[in-house]
Amino acid sequence: LKNATWAGLAIALAALAFSGLAWPELPARVDTHFDLPGPPPSSQSPVVDAVLLPALIAFCAGLFAVLPRISPKGWELRGSEGTVALVALVTELFLLFVHVEMLRAAKSGGDFSMGALVFANGALLALIGNQFGKLRRNFFIGIRTPWTLADPEVWLRTHRFGGKVFVGLGLACMVAAALPRSAALGVLVVTALGAGGATIGYSYIVYRQLHPRTRA
Repeated sequence: LKNATWAGLAIALAALAFSGLAWPELPARVDTHFDLPGPPPSSQSPVVDAVLLPALIAFCAGLFAVLPRISPKGWELRGSEGTVALVALVTELFLLFVHVEMLRAAKSGGDFSMGALVFANGALLALIGNQFGKLRRNFFIGIRTPWTLADPEVWLRTHRFGGKVFVGLGLACMVAAALPRSAALGVLVVTALGAGGATIGYSYIVYRQLHPRTRA
């Protein structure tokens, strides 16, 4: 995952570069509106907008570098390195997109585009879901429920199912980005809850099918 770490740090530096370019045009205080109805609930220093997400991207890059070293024996990420690297990359690019959009909104004094956020979130879900079936059992990445961690077959089936769910819901989000902002936000929330609930429930059902005489 070394290449993924360097790529993540490069994305963090790119985010900082965007901050540097936008800094002269940022106001003294930035409203935290996020394209929601009603008046802005609060404001914050432009330093937060300029530094927060670049720091988060750098943290993610470092985290993905550390995970292989701290994985317990028998739960290593070997065999999933390419998938984990891709998940890290698309997540960091998503954060870069959010960062650039935050800077744009701050400079213009306008709202963060909910449609853009929903579309980018949908693309992220679809790309990650497309990789789920390639993930091997581990403690850090994937659908980690008591039942998927207890049985490799449950892990495999759940991630194949979850991959389809995430891709489908991701595509739904991308389409919903064209809806009015309140509707788009609703789709985003329902999608997040639906993806989590469906995959957790499925892992339990599969476990009980494979282990009918054991307690969950």
